[in-house]
This record gives sequence, structure tokens and C-alpha cells, in this order.
Amino acid sequence: MRNISLSINSYLLVFICGLVLFYYCFLSQPEFSKVAAEETSIEKQIEAALFTKQEFFGAEAIVPFPTAKARENLTELQNQFPDDAKITQKLAELDEKLGDFGAAEKRLVQLAETNQPNLENLAAFYNRRARFSDEAKVLEKRLFATENADEKAMIFFRLMETARLHDFGEYLSPAFYEKALEKNLAVYSIFEQLIERFSEEENYTEALKFTRQAKSKFPEKQSVLLEKEISILLEMQKADEAEKIYQASFNPFWSDEETNKFYEFLSGQNRLRAYGAELKRDFRLNPSDFQTAIRLAHYQKYDGEPITPIVLQLEKHKANWTAEELLTAARFSIGESEGDLASRFLYTLFLRDDFKEDKATRAKVLYQLFEIFSDAERHRLSLVKGDLRFYEDVAKADTSPGIATGALSLIFSDAKVKDEYAEKEKEANKLFNRAAAYRLFSTYKEEFPTLPELAQMYLDIVRLYTAIGDAEIAEQTLLEFEQRYEKADDYASVALRLADAFAATKRAEKTREIYQKILDYSGKSEKMLAAKNDSPISNDGINIPIEKSENESEDVYSSYEPQAVFRDYLGEKEKRFFYRDTLEKYVSSLAKEKQTAEILALYSREISKYPNQEWLHEERLEWLRQTNLTEEELRVYREALERFQTDA
Repeated sequence: MRNISLSINSYLLVFICGLVLFYYCFLSQPEFSKVAAEETSIEKQIEAALFTKQEFFGAEAIVPFPTAKARENLTELQNQFPDDAKITQKLAELDEKLGDFGAAEKRLVQLAETNQPNLENLAAFYNRRARFSDEAKVLEKRLFATENADEKAMIFFRLMETARLHDFGEYLSPAFYEKALEKNLAVYSIFEQLIERFSEEENYTEALKFTRQAKSKFPEKQSVLLEKEISILLEMQKADEAEKIYQASFNPFWSDEETNKFYEFLSGQNRLRAYGAELKRDFRLNPSDFQTAIRLAHYQKYDGEPITPIVLQLEKHKANWTAEELLTAARFSIGESEGDLASRFLYTLFLRDDFKEDKATRAKVLYQLFEIFSDAERHRLSLVKGDLRFYEDVAKADTSPGIATGALSLIFSDAKVKDEYAEKEKEANKLFNRAAAYRLFSTYKEEFPTLPELAQMYLDIVRLYTAIGDAEIAEQTLLEFEQRYEKADDYASVALRLADAFAATKRAEKTREIYQKILDYSGKSEKMLAAKNDSPISNDGINIPIEKSENESEDVYSSYEPQAVFRDYLGEKEKRFFYRDTLEKYVSSLAKEKQTAEILALYSREISKYPNQEWLHEERLEWLRQTNLTEEELRVYREALERFQTDA
């Protein structure tokens, strides 16, 4: 009985399917022309040409026309709109399905001639038809037609793969590579692909040629290309040339990774110790040679030896310094926490007439000096150490300040220092250094009133005087900062530092008020709205003293003084702060106080302003998940789904 039942069900299913097919193919269907006439947009009319509505067992369904019928409908539509590219594209697809490849190709060629992006459809057609030579020709045309760098790199890769697989020699010749690069010199990925290809083929001469071309075109890729150049030269058994290239490319501020690679290369060639010995010999013979001194200092740092004696020797023997040399020596000294030495180099540089026009670097130098004086704490710096009255007399008499006394003119307007100097010497040093830093701050305000570094100085001073309990100076500085921040060159960066300053004084409402202003400002730019830094924090700034507990109080009888630590701000790249960075800080400030409802309200307000930013919806949904608000979460999820449809 069970088998009979199954057999009956099977027959019934076949019968129903046959009935549907008969109904669909032979019974009358709505005329396409009548349906299309009711539609106003081309898209709707194309849809009407491709699909029809049928009723099956009381339910309406959308079903496709047979391919031949669909082509007939579209041809009729094209007679009305002969220049519409979407209709032509659809007709090409239907021609191909029906095996009319000549007609499909003709339509695709017509589209490609009128619109360059349609070349991709033609290339894909040739690929499906296994007409790889024609595909390569179209790819070549695309390579020289498109302006998008990423697209160029992708097309070049496809062309090279097609040529390699099908042995199209014309695309694998040096002449074609030269032609491709002539039109695409700004596309690093093309150089990269060529270098890799020739290296794999062990054609090192060509690989080296393209590597050196790339080095001259892409300075930001110097590190990677230098490593590649050295590896190619070693493959060519040219170790001596490789070492000359490496030494000529020496950078005293290589990263630790780059430094290790350089010395590992020398070690691998059994040249490491000999290299160090040669530098020591050359420096003994000429202690005023800057390049030898810096290379020796770099080598000794790698080898774990002190470098300060080398820099001191150089300072003693070298009479004439370029601005770049003073800057390099200062940064080396900062790296060794030699604030005294660094400050001498920097202040000498700051006073030079030939340096006064370089405003950007000059501003950084002044901020670095400010940081050194601030972080020196109780350590003596030669610019300010000694008997106070002696240096005051010198400062008054010296109308043309030199390296040892120049900074004093910045300091002695702070009479408070004199009153405090009678206390223990270390405390006097600390007060003296802070006074010097404050005078540098005042100088900066006059010379660079709108630069972001000034905002960092304001923030540093507010943090410092808040930490040491001097609320009056902190409040005055904060008030002044608030009055002038809107005039800054980089509003978002400066305003974020003002918000940090309010946060340092525990004024949460003012902090969030500034955050909101930054959000509104940044949201005006699509680029600032979408971009994000990896670490959205402002400059760490100076070292802020931490208040010690009674048990941790300082041992007045101890002679131990921890070494001051200084940061190198001269080599830092400029940071930009964007909408997402600020929102993250805003949310974090609310989260610290467990104000989840306010966080959700913040996201809702921002979404109402920028509804097309998908990441805003995602972040709000994540906060909803954390609060277990199931119904609200579902509603938000549905809203986001409706706005951001995916193919998943």
C-alpha cells in the first residue's frame, strides 16, 4: 500500500508540473507592450521585458519570459530607446545565452567604444569564449585608458597572467614593460609586480633596473626597495656593491627593524666588527667629521656602548654646523635621554638666522625645547644651571646670547624663581626648569599663535599644574586656551586638546561640549566622517608627576635621582583627528561613568544627522547588545537592514 501511495503522489507531482508548464508556455500572457507602456522609467520597462506576472493556484508570481521572447521584447524596447546602454547590455547577455555570439560581441564592442568601463564586460566575454588573445588586447586598452591606480595594478596583473598562461610574448617583452611604465609611473604595484616577476625568473639585471627606477619614483617605499635591491645584488654575487649601496642609504633614524637588518647584513658578510673598527679609526683621525661621528654613534648604540662621549667630542671639535646636523645631533641626544646636550643643540639652532624662515621645523624645535625643560624636573640643564645671580648678571650683559647663555633671556622675567631658589638645590632646579618652560610657552604664543603644538603646550601646562595642585595657573591657562582655540589652523586637532584639558580638570560637561563641536565640524566633510586613526589620542605631551602616597614619600636622605626621560617629537609625523576618533573619546568618557542611556542617545542623534554611515548603526547595535535591550535591538537591526541591503 505504501508503494502504491508513493506512486500516486509521484504521478500527481508530474501532472501538476506539466500543467504549470502548459499554462505558462501556451496560454495567453499579458502583452509586453501594454505592460511596458504603463511604466515610466527605463529600469521598470526593462524589467517588464524580462519578467511577467502569472497566477498559480490563487497566488501571483513573477516569472521570467523564455530567453527568445525576452530578446524579442527588449529589441522592441530598443527601437524606442536606441541609445540606452542598459538595454544593449541586456540584449548582449541574451544573445550569448541563445548562442548568437557574433551579435553579442557586436553589442559589447559598441558599448566599449562609447564608455570605457564597459571594456571589462568585453574582456569577460572573450574570456568565456576562450578568445584569450582578444581578451589580452582589451586588457591592454583598459590599462592605458583607466585613471584609477588600484584598477591599473589589477589589470596589469591580469594581463601578465593571461600572457604567461597563453605565451603571448609581445606582453612579456622589455619593450612592453617600458611602454606600460611610461604611462603608469605613479603606480607602485606595477613596479612591484615586475620586480617580483624578474626575480622569480632569475633575470636579476632587469629586476635591479626596475627596483632602482622605483626607488627614484617612490621615496615612501625606500625601506622595502632598499632591502630588495640588496637581496638582488647578493643573488648576483655583488656583495661589495651591496655594502656600498647600504652604506650610502644609511639613515640615523632607521627603525629598530631596519637597524637590525643593516647590521645583520654586515654580520652575514663578516664585516660587522671591521665596519666598527673603521669608523673608530676615522673618528680618531677627524673628530669633527659629522657623518663619521653619527655612524659611529649609531653603531655603538647597536653594540650596547655609550654614544654620549662621541657626540661630546663632535661638539668640541666641530666649528661649523648645518641646521640639519644640529637637528640630527639633538635627536640622537634625546634618544639617549641626554636632555642637557639636546637642549644646547636645539637652542643654537633656534637662534640661527638661516633657520628663521623654516616656520614648521622652528615650531617643532621650540616645542621640543619646552618638553625638555618640562621633563628635566630636578636635573640640571647647562642652559639654566649655576648660581642664579651670576646667570642673571650674564644675561643682562650678554646682548648677543650664545649657546650657554641664550636661553636666560627667556627666564628671568619669572621673579618667583628667585624666592624659591634658597630651598634645596634639586627643588630649585625643578622650579627653574618649569620657569624656563613657561617662558618658552610665552615665546611660542607670540611666534606661532595658531599651530597645533601651541594647543599641546596649553594642554601640558593645564595637566602639569592640575597635577601639582596649582589650580590658579591651571584655570587661567585653560581659560586663555578656550578663548583662542577656534582660531587654530587645525581646528579639530586643537579642539580635541582643549577637551583633554577640560578632562584633566575633571570638567566632564565642558569636555563633552567640545567633543560635540568637533563632531559637528568633522561631520561636514565626507572624508573626515569616514576616516579613523589607529590610536585616537592626542600627543602624550610632557611627563606629568604622579602624587605619591605617604608610604611612597621621597627619602630626603637618598642621593638617588632617576634619569629624566625625554621624547623625540621632532621626528613625529603630523596626526589628523577625525569624526570617528572624537566619537570614540566621547563614548569612552560616558562609559567611564556608566552612562549607557546617554551613549545610546548620542548614537541616535548622530545617526539622525548621518543616516548613511553604516558603521554608526553597527556601533549603536553593539551597545544595545551589551545592555540586553532585546526589543530595541531588534528594531534597530531592522532599521539598519532596510537601509543597508546586502547580497548575503
